[in-house]
Amino acid sequence: NIYRDTGVPLKMSTSILRTIMENNKTTFNDKEQTLLKKLESYENRLIYVTYGEEALLECSYCYSLTDYLMFIIPNIAWSYVIMASILGISTMLKRKSHWRTYGVIWLIGSGFLELY
Repeated sequence: NIYRDTGVPLKMSTSILRTIMENNKTTFNDKEQTLLKKLESYENRLIYVTYGEEALLECSYCYSLTDYLMFIIPNIAWSYVIMASILGISTMLKRKSHWRTYGVIWLIGSGFLELY
């Protein structure tokens, strides 16, 4: 997150953010240029902080906050599928199977916390 890394508040102008980034780095690639251009809008800054860089830059059909949420849900869900698979494989042995319940509860709790 650019704002967290630089310590620049969301309400501050993008030109200040650009200046701080230029002091730390000499050149910007195309992706960073596009990101800085999109961050000129305060609404886009909120979307960036809430849903991430990928959602802001890659979602061409997103116009509402719900669209951005629907864009990131597959990535979030995929990470939970991978974690559930790892949990299942690591608790396959009979002596470790009692940990599976705790792991599933932890995964479900993490999912609800992330959605909140």
